[in-house]
Amino acid sequence: MNSQEGQPAKPTGSPRSPFFENEAKLVGKTLGRYQLLAVLGSGAMAGVVLAFDTTLRRRVALKILRPPPEGVPPETWQEQFLREARAAARLVHPHIVQIFDIGQCDGFSFFALEYLRHGTLGDLVERSGPLHWTRVCELGAQAADALAYAHDSDLLHRDLKPANLMLTERGHVKLSDFGLVRFRSARDPFDLPYKIIGTPMFMAPEVADGIYSPQSDLFSLAGTVWYALTGKPPYDLRCAQDVERIGVSLHLPPLAQYCRNAPVALEPALRRALDADPTRRFQRADQLSERLRDVLATSRQIDSRLARPEAELVRVTAEDGGDLQRLASVAKHHGQLPGKTRRGRKPSTLRFAILGLLALMAVAAIVIIQVVGQPDKSHDRASSVNSQPNELPVPEEPEPAKTPEDSEDQESVDPEQAAGDQEGDS
Repeated sequence: MNSQEGQPAKPTGSPRSPFFENEAKLVGKTLGRYQLLAVLGSGAMAGVVLAFDTTLRRRVALKILRPPPEGVPPETWQEQFLREARAAARLVHPHIVQIFDIGQCDGFSFFALEYLRHGTLGDLVERSGPLHWTRVCELGAQAADALAYAHDSDLLHRDLKPANLMLTERGHVKLSDFGLVRFRSARDPFDLPYKIIGTPMFMAPEVADGIYSPQSDLFSLAGTVWYALTGKPPYDLRCAQDVERIGVSLHLPPLAQYCRNAPVALEPALRRALDADPTRRFQRADQLSERLRDVLATSRQIDSRLARPEAELVRVTAEDGGDLQRLASVAKHHGQLPGKTRRGRKPSTLRFAILGLLALMAVAAIVIIQVVGQPDKSHDRASSVNSQPNELPVPEEPEPAKTPEDSEDQESVDPEQAAGDQEGDS
């Protein structure tokens, strides 16, 4: 519905009516039972306006056919527009935009489809930047389901890109804009008089040779998923001639260069869907949706296990036949290591146990270093003895211990005897 750069595409050729000379003039006009309220977007084939259905009393998106470009017969242009309406009307799927009505009025062809006021996936990425990988996987799986349903209904979209995935109020996506639709049946002779049609940034390389298939649609969808993850298309393609260089001189950069938190298992799935050789891609769109959901389910299972205490983690892995080593290897494969805490989550018991063990080991190492570093005094004494081998130490004779009676005898001496002793001395 929107042009690739998000700017309204100017119609080519001579306008059939002043209705398209200025898109602001769309507002306020009436086509049949529809009151035109505002311009929503425009493309090469049609303009899209917000309209009010006066009969059913609801808002719709009204797609109005533009004048044909030079070189395209008006009948061919009109037929392709009707084919889009009929193809979309036959697709009843929760992730495909629903068609309500088709008609003509005052020389204009139009059809009414459900109005989704939250814009496109391309608008969201342009406004908010690359999306988290979990949301991209969910939206990509929904779009792949819709694409698989269209392929099973014998239809090729041929212009799948972020601007053609509409966002719902609940945050889901719906595939829209079947303006370049073609039936897969080889008996369908109708087509626009162009070899290459679509948006070059999301084209498969075989489209440069005019080859369209479910695998080329799948390539475009994988490129859209890549864009939602990284904010950039997978290849730098600006024109149809650049498409031929895919697989020759262009290489897909590593996903981790733009999206570091994505699981490792996501990149192989996208690389397979974006392979330059259509035979090496997924052969069905629902294979891509299954792979994206497997990445989501495995990541959520790892998250739930790593959030449990260590004892509970051992019990659960033992019950389902697994082990901690296997869980750790799977977590590493998906970019999540046991023991790491995710944003908003409290550290696990296992992490506290590991930190405590490391602290005890550090204390023990400090004690050992201090013990080993002290000098050995017994060794020094032995060395001093050995330094004088011929001189043996003579033990001193201990003095006899005094008894209490001896102390009393010395203290209680007869004064007369002491005086006699003194005279004798004199």
